[in-house]
Amino acid sequence: MALDSAQHMLQVFGEIMNRNARLHYPGKDDCKTSCATDRENFHIHATQGGDGILTPHEIGHLVQMQIFGQDSLVDDVSKGGNGWGLTSDEYDSGATTEGWASYVGVASWFDPNNPSSRPTGWGVDFDAAAPTAVTCAGNRGIPLQVARAFWDLDDWNNEAGSGVAGSRADRLSYGTLDIVRGWQHFADGTANRQNDESGNDGVNMRDYYANNTGWFAAPEFGETFLEHNCLQDQADD
Repeated sequence: MALDSAQHMLQVFGEIMNRNARLHYPGKDDCKTSCATDRENFHIHATQGGDGILTPHEIGHLVQMQIFGQDSLVDDVSKGGNGWGLTSDEYDSGATTEGWASYVGVASWFDPNNPSSRPTGWGVDFDAAAPTAVTCAGNRGIPLQVARAFWDLDDWNNEAGSGVAGSRADRLSYGTLDIVRGWQHFADGTANRQNDESGNDGVNMRDYYANNTGWFAAPEFGETFLEHNCLQDQADD
């Protein structure tokens, strides 16, 4: 079942990958849940092989690492002290990396070019317009909001703003692989907006936005990608 899920992902995203992907099942003992250990290897826990979203999620980490040309990611999910959760509050880097991989997971199964598509995974609606937290600023570290932002940039269901996002609407629709190529616009290095930026809050959505304003339309790009999901308060330094 994990291999079938991986095939769904590869049909959508495989064209852009530049290295092998090796599935290890069951995963290694020190990977308490499923994990991606470098740009070629990912491990699926013995109890999670039937989770259709999870395998594409882990390969999503490989895609980002392969584009960056490195075997690790700035992915700080230790803010809560217990790993990450889809709706938990993480540092900006952790929310971005896990949210990105979760977008890959749902986009492997649901068609963003169908305006009626309703992407769901782990019991959550990935296209809901209303942000998760009760204040806009409270959403900056939530992986689900990052996943929704990438989906909104991709999908043809361009909905109005809702809840604490106010009137900030989802106005754009871009090709899935063009969105993936957005990671190619990060320069190598550890400085701000580079692919190995140090600190709890980098690499994040503000970095992706800044590195791609020449590729996606503005100002609608910022509205769809950041403001519609209340991510504009992520760190910009």
